Amino acid sequence: MIASSIAPDAVRELDETLSRRLFFKRTWTAAGLAAGFGLFQSRGRAAARSRAVSKEIALAVMGAMGDIVIPVDQDPGYASFEPGISQYALDGFLLHFVLAGNQRGFDTVLGALEIMNDAPEEMDYGPKFLAMTSAAREQYYTDCLTGGFENDGYGDVLGLASFLGLFLPKAVFFSNYPNHIARPGSDIQVFPASAIKTGFDISGFRGPIQADEEQRLRDRFLGIEVLPGIDRTNPFL
Repeated sequence: MIASSIAPDAVRELDETLSRRLFFKRTWTAAGLAAGFGLFQSRGRAAARSRAVSKEIALAVMGAMGDIVIPVDQDPGYASFEPGISQYALDGFLLHFVLAGNQRGFDTVLGALEIMNDAPEEMDYGPKFLAMTSAAREQYYTDCLTGGFENDGYGDVLGLASFLGLFLPKAVFFSNYPNHIARPGSDIQVFPASAIKTGFDISGFRGPIQADEEQRLRDRFLGIEVLPGIDRTNPFL
């Protein structure tokens, strides 16, 4: 599936899937997405592209947005874990967690990311996203994220692509990629020693409790009397 051949029913399927996660919904309408894909096709982008080419572009666009959202500075950033982190963000987190395995919805997102790359030329805004300088990329990405292209017909498509470019890199990076997967068969998640700071290190999150802390908590609360009703000493009630 490519950007210029996304069917309206695939757009509706994506809309229905993501609408179950309400915080996504404010970034587009199904009609706006369909109109954006249709406009892209009508402007001469109907030439066939393979799924592999579209996927390659989508990975590069996601990587470029991730580098803007979590730049490398005195600490590692999103780009420090490329190419694996963008692959996981799309094929792992987006497809299997956000979209619950919906392949047609996933193909629609790949198409939106392809449009994110190609639209600047179509709108006479500038070169393609991946051909821009770093400063121009950041400005274009900001314009997409803040709804700067509503009058150009691409507002919903670019809004979806840019919002995913904000959400996915943060969700994956601060889930402690690449040390995010628990050790198979282990009751306690133990993080391997790492020579590079991960999202947990940078955010100051110590991660899940370890075996010794869990045992201390079990010993502390073993046999404690639990009274029915409201705990009036709880400051959060």
